[in-house]
Amino acid sequence: MAEKGEPIRLQRSLLREVQKLAEEEGRSVTEFVNVAVAERVGALRTARFFADRAARADVPAAIELLRHLGADNPPLPGDEIDGPETEGDLVLASRSGHRRNG
Repeated sequence: MAEKGEPIRLQRSLLREVQKLAEEEGRSVTEFVNVAVAERVGALRTARFFADRAARADVPAAIELLRHLGADNPPLPGDEIDGPETEGDLVLASRSGHRRNG
């Protein structure tokens, strides 16, 4: 027996779009909404996990580690990096993932 949930209200235009998409996917509106909400919850939890991990990161220590590990080993064929800003053999990136100037 299916678990009974809480009723939700959607704007009419959004409900029409959900109905259309659910039908295209061969799902009920309820199933479509459940899957969509589950995907969003998963994405938010994942983003929070990585934000929490980044907040605890010791970036200078990681960069120092990267400077030494593999310093004597050139990139394997196909692993070369073309174009990004570099400092020595490190690609520079900010915590937001955007490249920054050295």
